[in-house]
Amino acid sequence: MGGIISTLVSLGILRYAGVDGEAALAAKRRTIVRASESMFSKVTLVRCSAISCATSRTARRDGKVVQHFLLEMTSESTDPSMYFDWDAETGDLIRAYARMPAETDSEGTTMPRERAARISKSWLEKLGIARMESMWKLAGPPMLQRNRTYWSQWIAPGVEVTIAIRCGNGNLLCLSVRRLHLQGSGADPGVIHGL
Repeated sequence: MGGIISTLVSLGILRYAGVDGEAALAAKRRTIVRASESMFSKVTLVRCSAISCATSRTARRDGKVVQHFLLEMTSESTDPSMYFDWDAETGDLIRAYARMPAETDSEGTTMPRERAARISKSWLEKLGIARMESMWKLAGPPMLQRNRTYWSQWIAPGVEVTIAIRCGNGNLLCLSVRRLHLQGSGADPGVIHGL
């Protein structure tokens, strides 16, 4: 399967010509579930066996109300699991959290910052948020936290992504995507251009 964002765009998440109301919402949700299942298997290396769905609304600082489509996915053993938060209107991923078994991260050696940066970038590529040719820049060196995680922030035109990985093995823990409003560009902040 191709990248998640390119899959969402190619499947028409942002434009539903000839499809109205409930049918469009159902189509968006099916596509989001398929994209989430793909991400789940890439992060956990197992198939999803159970999915819980919910919706919520939040108000942004600018007053716009965002409709969220929330998914929790688990494997047969319920460990590992992942939580996804998607913008229900645009189909954009907002954030994802992974819960992996504690024994998957060795208490041994902490990887160097350079390796943490390479691994966090590889998560952007593996999950389809960035393609190899994208113009992503690391905002600063990955920050090692007391809970044995590295936090990295990647920036590209119109978007920034914060990623947390385990410092021993590079397993993904958290990913947060923020769309940036580009002043004077005329770009739609809900669409990542050039990926």
